[in-house]
Amino acid sequence: MPQVNPATVALLLLAAAFGGWATGLLRIRHEDGRLAIRLWRSGHLGASFDLRDGWLLLGLTLAMGWSVAAAVERSAWAPGTDGRLIPALALATLAGWIFVAAGLSRLVYLLASLGAGLITLVLFTPSPLLSGSSLAVVRKWLFDLPSQPNLVLLMGLVLMFIGAGLWASWWVYGRRNGLVALLPSGTILAVEILNDPSPGLYFFTIFWLATAAGVLLRLNYVARKQGWRARRLPHGRGTGRRSGALPRLPARAARAQATPEPASRARRGDGTDARRPGRGRPVRDAAGGPEPQDRTGPGQSRAED
Repeated sequence: MPQVNPATVALLLLAAAFGGWATGLLRIRHEDGRLAIRLWRSGHLGASFDLRDGWLLLGLTLAMGWSVAAAVERSAWAPGTDGRLIPALALATLAGWIFVAAGLSRLVYLLASLGAGLITLVLFTPSPLLSGSSLAVVRKWLFDLPSQPNLVLLMGLVLMFIGAGLWASWWVYGRRNGLVALLPSGTILAVEILNDPSPGLYFFTIFWLATAAGVLLRLNYVARKQGWRARRLPHGRGTGRRSGALPRLPARAARAQATPEPASRARRGDGTDARRPGRGRPVRDAAGGPEPQDRTGPGQSRAED
């Protein structure tokens, strides 16, 4: 089997993307917060990613996960955790962010997360799979795995952080629920504080609290921003107002537009306005003169046009 490592996989993916773009088989276009990837020369849409209002949230989520993974690596719950938990959590968070940006449903996201988690586990677990060993060696390693508790614990930690990253991505970017997204990382950090009361954990705790508050505040701002964008109305040229701003009307004009004409303001039969009983004024026509009064008797009716 060929030798595989994370750097080789990333290099192969980057080379494939550059080759597709250079030959015209892969076209990338970013417009109005959406990244469209079109395949083949016919311009068939391969994938579309909604990147609007997601970059700062992604950075805060990665920073929050880093604080927890760094604290666990510092305590060394299992031998060999150095340099494995942080990249595993970061890769899982990025994969979940890409899945949500692509608009995958819940079931498809779950299936894609299983595949991404398995690949990440293989990349960050010391095993013969990454050294190019034969199938017989890999089979023997799998059978001997129950007799290696430290390795099993390491794989469990890697899986736990992979799940935490995918969970955070789904609830932050897909559901916009920050409190639920904080549950895995907050629980892991709480267990870490109980098991290791060293003063060095104060920094990671404060850093996690700051980034978690940033995630919640950013989600609140994004929700309000989306509400403003949904209520935005077009405006005419020359108004001098920003997009979405409604022109201010005088209070009297606004009340006049909002209040319908009451029935008491109907014109009387003698051509006067009925707004003030006993003080009626003649209503003038469009030419400026008073309108002709109604001369019909009690038993007569006016001819309609």
